[in-house]
Amino acid sequence: MEVTPFTPAFPGQEFEGQRPPFEKNNTLSLKHGAHSERSLAPLAEAWVKTALEQAPYLRDPSYEPALLAWARFEAKCDLLHDWIDDQGIHGLIDEVGQATPAAKLLPTYEGRAAALRATLGMDPISRAKLQKDSAAAQIDYSILLSQANAAREKATP
Repeated sequence: MEVTPFTPAFPGQEFEGQRPPFEKNNTLSLKHGAHSERSLAPLAEAWVKTALEQAPYLRDPSYEPALLAWARFEAKCDLLHDWIDDQGIHGLIDEVGQATPAAKLLPTYEGRAAALRATLGMDPISRAKLQKDSAAAQIDYSILLSQANAAREKATP
């Protein structure tokens, strides 16, 4: 019986049967993608774009941190919903009848997205409150401006 020397099939192979290293940017271990920046970023970007088209007041730089956080949570929810739907019943409940990790995460992420929507005035009640507060601030500003003008007129002989 002839013994043949081991010849590596790829760089770094140390023994027969060893698999090649994972290629960069592979998705073999990706489940739903809710923790993957590569999966989240394009969806979050689309959510931001839609929000800016629907609510131009969000272009004010003071909204940016909350807007980006909201978009990320919406993207996480999208990815979890898609994964759960693709898995069928096993997306919600595992083989022993317990909620899957994705099913446990979803209500938390949905709640955070809803809270951030309210913070940004992206639901009817919070939008009305923001508009009311903005109108009240404008009235306060006009009163102050009127008082300043009256004081200036009084001071001028």
